[in-house]
Amino acid sequence: MYANKMAHVELAAKMRERDKATAPQVGDRVQYVMVKKPKGSKGYEKSEDPLYVLQNNLPIDYEWYISN
Repeated sequence: MYANKMAHVELAAKMRERDKATAPQVGDRVQYVMVKKPKGSKGYEKSEDPLYVLQNNLPIDYEWYISN
């Protein structure tokens, strides 16, 4: 186990909860974008599936991309 949570691992778990049939499998690449969350949110909490972001009109956290 890792000391810190990783964005792609946490997103894969989130995607598995939403729909097991389309969730990534071991060895799959998990693409993600960072969405706006309350200030102080961790990176893994901000990660989201790009298609889910488009379908649900979630705002992308542009400031995160500029500062990181």
